[in-house]
This record gives sequence, structure tokens and C-alpha cells, in this order.
Amino acid sequence: MERKFLNYRKTECTNNCLYCFTRWEAEDIKYDNLCDFRDNVIVYPMCNADISPLEKSDEILEYLERCLSMQSKFSIISISTKSNLSGSFIECIKNINNKYKENGFIKISVSFSCKYNIEIIEPSANPYSTRLSLLSNIAHYGIPHSVILKPILPFVDLKEYCEIIDDIKMFSDAVVLGALYVDHDDMFYKEYINKKYQDKKKNILWLKENKAWSTVESTDKIIKIKEYIIEKDIRYFDSDSEYLHFLVDGR
Repeated sequence: MERKFLNYRKTECTNNCLYCFTRWEAEDIKYDNLCDFRDNVIVYPMCNADISPLEKSDEILEYLERCLSMQSKFSIISISTKSNLSGSFIECIKNINNKYKENGFIKISVSFSCKYNIEIIEPSANPYSTRLSLLSNIAHYGIPHSVILKPILPFVDLKEYCEIIDDIKMFSDAVVLGALYVDHDDMFYKEYINKKYQDKKKNILWLKENKAWSTVESTDKIIKIKEYIIEKDIRYFDSDSEYLHFLVDGR
């Protein structure tokens, strides 16, 4: 399935994550118009901004329903969030999924990059406990979901990631892992990465022309995280797209 990105939000994300790549390479993301979509696609409606339904929940729900209703063949709306979605909002997503189940579905994932330094690394995002509660609510309403455990930060201990796995295992049986993108001119890179960790250029398949970004892989740590995930009887995936294909194949 092809991936498409919509620039729904006109304002920047308010989470202020220090590692956020859209602050320095947003021009590399190709945005599409909703009316231009072909069928059999994965739609990312908010690539450069976290969904914030507390601001305009009715407007966002109408937009998401329109995304799904326009598809004549099976497609997926994929959302990843650190926001605190209300129970009524999640229930509306469930109703949209039920209404348009022949068209596809909306998936919501909850994002984590660490547990103990959220107030520093993601200073304006919701706290850890709030995200766990959100994950529990999404699971309760039967919304397709996963945990987004990325970026894997090289300065966060393996033990901390294993604790996250322990905390989420009762709510989700799928974890998507990913490396850290960095920009050598960014303050985050200069303070946290430069002269401490190695990075290398890697082609990013979902960017225009598969442009290469500098990436900190944390390969050994990710291998150990995967081993721990398997030990806990959870599935891991190397991308959101891989997870969504797994969901479709299992329907």
C-alpha cells in the first residue's frame, strides 16, 4: 500500500519534542490533497503535528470521517499521538470504523521515546501516565492500535525501554520501533549526539526522492529490545507500514 501525507494542521505541533525532525526538514515531506488520493493507500493526516482533539474535536472527527469515506477501496488512516484523547473522541473513532469498515479503518498509536525524562525531551507533551491511560482506553474501545517506541534514543538505558514494554504489555500486543533522525545543525544534535554517538546517512523511503537523512541506529540496543519484546509475547515491527500490512493481512 502506498503512503500519503496530509498537512491538516496549519500550526506546528505543540509537544516541542527536542528530537522532532519536522522542525528542520519539513520541506522534504511531500504533502497531498485529500481529493487526489488513489485507493489502497495508507493516509497519514497529521505527519508534522500531533492530533489535538481537545482544540477542535468535532472538526477533526469530521475530517477523519471524510478521509475514510472518500475511499472506494480498502485504505487506512494512521494516527500516532502523545495527546490525551477523550473517551467520547475515541468512541467516535470506533463508530467511524464501524460505519466505513468496508472502506478501511482508523488506527491510533500512542508514542513513547522514554519514560523518565519526558519533561526534558518532550517538554510540552503529555506525561507518561497519561499516555498509558490513553493506550488503555484505545484498547477498551477496540480501536486498532500499537505502541510507537521511537525514536530509540542512544542515551536512554535499555532497562528503561524494557520498563516501557512491561507497562504497555497489558494494553497492546504490537510495538513499532524506529531509529533517531538527526540534523547536524540542530541544537538537539549538538547537545545530545555530537561526539558521543555515531550517525550515518540512510535513505528514507517515505520522503520525496528517497532522500537520505542522518540516522543514529542504536542497533545493539534495538536488537535487545526486540528480544525482550518477544520474551513478553508481543510482536515488534520495524515501521508503521509493516504493522498496518500485518493488520490488513489478518482481517
